[in-house]
Amino acid sequence: MKRLSAWSVLVFIVVAGCRGAGGVARPPVRELDIQALLSDSRGQRVTVPLGTYVFKQGLVFECDDTTLWCEPGTWILVEDVNASVLSIHEVKNARIENAHLSHVKPLEEYECHGPVVDIGNAEGVVLFNCELAGCGAVGVRAVGVKDLTVQNCLIRDNTFNAFYFDTCEQVSLIANVIEDNANLFQMYRVTDIQSSDNLIRNNGGYWREKDPEPGMKTK
Repeated sequence: MKRLSAWSVLVFIVVAGCRGAGGVARPPVRELDIQALLSDSRGQRVTVPLGTYVFKQGLVFECDDTTLWCEPGTWILVEDVNASVLSIHEVKNARIENAHLSHVKPLEEYECHGPVVDIGNAEGVVLFNCELAGCGAVGVRAVGVKDLTVQNCLIRDNTFNAFYFDTCEQVSLIANVIEDNANLFQMYRVTDIQSSDNLIRNNGGYWREKDPEPGMKTK
């Protein structure tokens, strides 16, 4: 019987064993050096064809005025649970669209592991039509950020917070579904935050057990 390489086994696990929201199977694994494209983007749009892309470490935005546009249904997975899936630091005008972001083997409980999207000292960041799912300690972590928009995204199953904001201004959360996270918000020194048309459900309080029957009590 022919032996499978470690990479072949990983590919099989990712394709056969991992599913997105609603139990929809992820597309086949493909190879593309997305990081090299981002590093050399120089303000251009980086286009990612439909597929599942697996990396040891997370992706990093390095240039201003860069858009990472994924064909809808595309998954980007990272092996190292201590690494952010996507980092946006010290840049202006970064946009990511249509990406499903997670780790290959998500942790079920919080262990100080990496967030899904980590944004620091940046300006003009847009996350649009993305799924930030079931892997990070935090769905979106933003520190020292001005003009951040999270719109039409699904933020689910993160083990600590859906959002962690520190020293941020002009934050817009629009028409997102935010569900099944261990906690909803952790915010410090945040000014000018807009939240509208979001569906928020079944998020807990990390430091206590979830109430199985939220709402007014009859007894």
